[in-house]
Amino acid sequence: MSKNYNHEIGYETLLADFKRYQKQTPRGVGLTKKGNTIALQFKIGDVNRKQYGCNCSFTLDGMVSALSKAHKVAEKLKEDIGLTEFWEWYEKEIKEVGKVENNLLTFSEAIAVVEADFWTRTDRRKRKRSKSNPSDLSSWNDTYNRFYKHLPQDKAVNQKDVLETLEKWDRGTKSYKSATSVFKKLARVC
Repeated sequence: MSKNYNHEIGYETLLADFKRYQKQTPRGVGLTKKGNTIALQFKIGDVNRKQYGCNCSFTLDGMVSALSKAHKVAEKLKEDIGLTEFWEWYEKEIKEVGKVENNLLTFSEAIAVVEADFWTRTDRRKRKRSKSNPSDLSSWNDTYNRFYKHLPQDKAVNQKDVLETLEKWDRGTKSYKSATSVFKKLARVC
């Protein structure tokens, strides 16, 4: 049995990653952990170095986003702008206040994402899939497309339409279970 206890698990790995990201920040701007979020720490004007929220959670994705925002703040601090202009920019770009984006996918867009994932993955024999291979096309059609073709392609992905489409198959059948699995994959994409 090994006596090497340097194996990091779960939260410890996140903390180790966070320390690595902290070392990558630009001069004058730092990252700090604030509960379950990440804050930027910098000095502006006559105010001492202080923590400011940046709308990033304490996850790997949040760390990447916070590091990117730290670089943006460092660049903006180098510019000769007033405090009010800086804080307006900070609220809009870093905190993303008032930013409304339509990230709803239509069924056809979500299906395209699932299809792209299908073609980039290998099959069960670790062979790369090809659209010119009839066997791979058959796999796509039998596994996914035979269920997806019943969905309304131009509507945004929603639970009501998925459940209505799912009612086409009898509960407990193999087709019903396959359809459920395929629709769950579609939901994960959204």
